[in-house]
Amino acid sequence: MKTLYTLILLLFVSLPTFASTALCPSELENLPIQTKGRVKPLGVHAKEVIKYMTGKTKFQGKSAMTVFCEVSVQKLTGQDYAKSELIKVDHIKTREFLEIGAEVKMVTPEFALSKLTESEKYARMLESRNDKSAHATDIKAFVLRTKVYRDLSLGLNWKLPILMSADHTSSEGHTQSPDKSKIIRWISLSDLQTLFPEQIKSAADAVRSAIVAGTKYTNEIDDNHLLEATYDRLHLFHWAILATLISLFCASVFKNPSHMATLGSVLLIFAAEITAVTYRTIISGRAPVTNMYETVMWVGLGSLFFATILTFIRKERLFMIIGLIMNLACLFMMTFANNMLNPSIEPLVPVLRDNFWLSTHVTLITISYAAFALSWLISNFYMVKASFKNVTMKESKRLNLLAYDCIKIGVVLLALGIILGGIWADYSWGRFWGWDPKETWALIALLTYIAILHGRFSGWINIEKFLPAVGMAFLTIIMAWFGVNFILAAGLHSYGFSNGGAVFITAIVAIQFLIFFLYILKRKTKAAKS
Repeated sequence: MKTLYTLILLLFVSLPTFASTALCPSELENLPIQTKGRVKPLGVHAKEVIKYMTGKTKFQGKSAMTVFCEVSVQKLTGQDYAKSELIKVDHIKTREFLEIGAEVKMVTPEFALSKLTESEKYARMLESRNDKSAHATDIKAFVLRTKVYRDLSLGLNWKLPILMSADHTSSEGHTQSPDKSKIIRWISLSDLQTLFPEQIKSAADAVRSAIVAGTKYTNEIDDNHLLEATYDRLHLFHWAILATLISLFCASVFKNPSHMATLGSVLLIFAAEITAVTYRTIISGRAPVTNMYETVMWVGLGSLFFATILTFIRKERLFMIIGLIMNLACLFMMTFANNMLNPSIEPLVPVLRDNFWLSTHVTLITISYAAFALSWLISNFYMVKASFKNVTMKESKRLNLLAYDCIKIGVVLLALGIILGGIWADYSWGRFWGWDPKETWALIALLTYIAILHGRFSGWINIEKFLPAVGMAFLTIIMAWFGVNFILAAGLHSYGFSNGGAVFITAIVAIQFLIFFLYILKRKTKAAKS
């Protein structure tokens, strides 16, 4: 009898899951939809939308695709997501403005919609004051999240393809079919219900019709959306993290940097990351270097590439270890710092629609950061070690040489990147140089490292001063790379601006100064004793 009761209980517990699966089948994930000027799979779009609203890819145990689907058809199902805590509120001052508790991080769409008009006015007022604080950014994000839910609940977030005759060319949002007598019109789920009222009388009918609409004309649509769906499912950067951890273990255990276990696992990292870069390039149709997520991706891959080359040139295992550490740090940022780094593949702004300059200028600048990052890790390794134990002159010279190798690579690449950027600026904006914040900080970083190289060559920066100077110099790279985008958020390079990185930058700067001061204190103590 107990077994029967258990089976009945399991059946009732499972019913919501079965219902969700029936209403929102897996076929939905591969549907081509149009959003932000490009075609992408609905599953990827759903994950991005739900993550943007809630901060998570799951809600109440349901997948993003299921929640996205159920919110879209809730008027037909009678479900009420308006009373579920779906909208996240990040900043404490935003919570004060909304008059909710300081600890309340999520609000219901019903509440958010009631505050929408007031929040929009407040956001516009902050914008008119040129307020670029985290609070101003968050209140704007709160407004956008609320509007996303509103559009989703009205069935306006689905843009599905419908084949129509060419005499409908006056309709908005259409694409020319290979058959010139017809066009593909992109319509929302709400429009679909209006066009076919007799066919759509329930939520199941709406979803079924959406699947038919999305799959019927796939031959008329570029199939990149299927490639993007595959890329999303592969989780290549997660595999890269696993391979990097294995490589770090092997590099630490085996003293020979050419050991087969180390090389094999490093090759797996390259395979996973280069495959991911290739996917993003084909999907977007351009070099993947247009947002902070992609620059972090390149810095991690570039660091590992330079470290591997230098490992075999110098026969130094330390190069391999620091390259793996930098790559792992970048992979962790890409995976776990999605509030700061947006992994979405977005259409290009007009100024970037030149693949030659995009692929050369931005890539050179970004991978120069990778070379400087290696020298930065070597510098901090030296300063931390020297702060707690004696470092021999032989090891100091060795570490100086390793950092010097990295800086030479970085300076050449950064200089070339700035020169090509000037040529592109003249082509795009009509001037070679305009003291834009991004340009200015890139130049500051280049001049700082050139001064360090000159000081080393001329002798006024000795062995004990060189590595600390290298460590502190990387703060100019942090400013050029992250600071302009996250803190200043000004200038013509606005396409790279992001949110949520101020705390990260502050932490990096604070840790760097702490390591530097500990090193200086140790030196002064040692000098006093002698």
